[in-house]
Amino acid sequence: MDPILQQQPIAKKTPSIVTTIPVVTKEEIPKITQIASNVVQIGNKKWIDKYKFDYALDTKPGGGGWIYNKAKADMGATEFGAALVLAFACEEGGWGKGNDQSNTHNMFSLLSKNPKSKVGTAHGNVITYSSWDEGFSAFKNLIDEKYSGFNDLIKKEIVTADDINKALLSGSFHKQGGYTDSDKGKALFGILKYVIVFLNYSFTESVKKLDDEIKEDEKKFTKVTLPIYLPNATLNQDQLNLKAKKGALLSLQNELKKLAVSYGKL
Repeated sequence: MDPILQQQPIAKKTPSIVTTIPVVTKEEIPKITQIASNVVQIGNKKWIDKYKFDYALDTKPGGGGWIYNKAKADMGATEFGAALVLAFACEEGGWGKGNDQSNTHNMFSLLSKNPKSKVGTAHGNVITYSSWDEGFSAFKNLIDEKYSGFNDLIKKEIVTADDINKALLSGSFHKQGGYTDSDKGKALFGILKYVIVFLNYSFTESVKKLDDEIKEDEKKFTKVTLPIYLPNATLNQDQLNLKAKKGALLSLQNELKKLAVSYGKL
C-alpha cells in the first residue's frame, strides 16, 4: 500500500481525494501486413516496392542491414542514428540500385572530378572503391572531415529535419561546399520512417524466432541446470549457447524499444 494511505484515518466529513492517472499514448510503428513478390504492404493502405524492403534488411556487405550495423560499430551511432545513416544510403544510392554499386561499392553517391570510374551524374562522377568497407570508410571520413555536426546527430535518440539541414549545410543553411542545396532533412525523414518500419519487422521476427528456440532449448535442462543459476566456468556448450541466445534476445528487445521511442517522436 502507498505510504500516504497508511496515515491517520480520514474523518467521515472530509471529501475523498480522487487521483487521476494520465493516459500515456504512443505512436506505434506501423506493421507490415503483407509481403508479395514485388511489393510490401504497410498497414491497410500503403504499398512500397519490395526491392526497397529487401535492400534495407540485407545484411550482406553493401546491403542496408550491413550499413545499419556498420554505422553502429564504426561511427558510434545509436539505433536511430544508424537508421538515419541507412536512410542516407537509400536516398543517395537509390535503395542499392544507383551508382552501379555492384562495381563501384559507392553507396552514398560520393563524387569526384577525377574519378576512378566512368559512372557519371549531373553533379559529378561516381568514385569507385575497391570494397564495400572502403566505400563505407570514405563516407565516414567525409562526415568526420566536413560534417562533424552530422556525427553528433547520429549519436542521439532523435533529431529534427532542421538539425540535419544545419549539420549538412542544406536547405536554408546551405553554403558553398555544403552537401546539397536541397532540403536534405525533409528527404531523409521521408525515407527514415520506412527504414524504421522495415527494421522493426526484421527485429520482431528475429525476436519471435529466438524466443521459440530458447523455449525449445530450455526443455533440455532442469531448473537447477539452467545457465542463469550457474557460474560461467561450469557451463557446457549447450548451456553457453542458451545463455548467448538469451543475451541476443534481450539486445533485440532493447533495440525494438529504442526504435519505437524514436519513431514516436518523428
